[in-house]
Amino acid sequence: MQSLEETLAESLAFTSEVTPEAFPRLLQHFASEWVEEALLNTQTATLRRRRLPAEQTVWLVLGMALLRDLPITAVAQRLELVMPAHDGSRTVASSALTQARARLGAAPMEWLFTRSAETWAHRSANADRWRGLALYGVDGTTLRVADSDDNRAHFGGQDTDRERHGQAERRGGYPWAEGVFNRNDTAALPHLLPNDERISNFMIRIADNPGDLATAETNLHLVLFRAGAGDQLEVKFNDVRLSKSQAEAEWKDPQIFSPDPQPASGGSGVYKINPKQKLLRLSYRLDPRWLRQGANDVQVRVKRRTSYPPATNIQLEKLEVTVAYSRHSGKH
Repeated sequence: MQSLEETLAESLAFTSEVTPEAFPRLLQHFASEWVEEALLNTQTATLRRRRLPAEQTVWLVLGMALLRDLPITAVAQRLELVMPAHDGSRTVASSALTQARARLGAAPMEWLFTRSAETWAHRSANADRWRGLALYGVDGTTLRVADSDDNRAHFGGQDTDRERHGQAERRGGYPWAEGVFNRNDTAALPHLLPNDERISNFMIRIADNPGDLATAETNLHLVLFRAGAGDQLEVKFNDVRLSKSQAEAEWKDPQIFSPDPQPASGGSGVYKINPKQKLLRLSYRLDPRWLRQGANDVQVRVKRRTSYPPATNIQLEKLEVTVAYSRHSGKH
């Protein structure tokens, strides 16, 4: 009889071919013995013979995270986690799976998360060192000076059209490890947009004085993952409903990795575009009079979606305002 790990590995290999978008690369580096260690260290054990013991329940929770598009019963069946009944069947009611998760509790999963995170975080930080130092995060500052003829004559600059960006912050890919601070894990993006027409609110800061933008071309851009051409979004900027000016269905961004997880930072900073990546970029023209210096409010709502797999949401990956100054506009 095959071991649980062998059965799971075969099922995952099959599943990755069927549903590649739902499948990160987690188990490439996942040690199966961690599951047993998690149960032993949290004193979680199955005292009597059950069709879904504690060890299989841990794999069930992991499978739910990997196969987010599938209901829990389908995950259990796909990964063949349920012990066969007397008649050889592996079917199980969803209520039995819920009870198994309740018996397991949160402690083994918390232990497993900490164990894997510490292993991967320290390994990543050690592999991508900067000047001999392990890099767990990065922070910095910039100095903005007036974009004037005198400053450009002193500091230099290209005599071409110039573009500035204001963005909603994205969560970074810095490795997580207990005791390491300043992790960028509370940023607004990426964000799953609700399918029930609820509004998602975001904020973009703009440093420029709106009075200087009268002749500039100003646009709001949304970069979306799992969005179809027929999906309809309502977008407001500082309470002004916007009209879409452009949709680019084959947009690619080297710093967006969905459906794969964000890689750890600290390497060369050079990213290659995935030729199979399919993002949707929506653009909206902004009247400079709508802009505020400082915080600007953006609201996004999914009004209608075409057919999509159950429990699948459009993911907002990037939200930015671009301000393009033309060299012919008198602004330098």
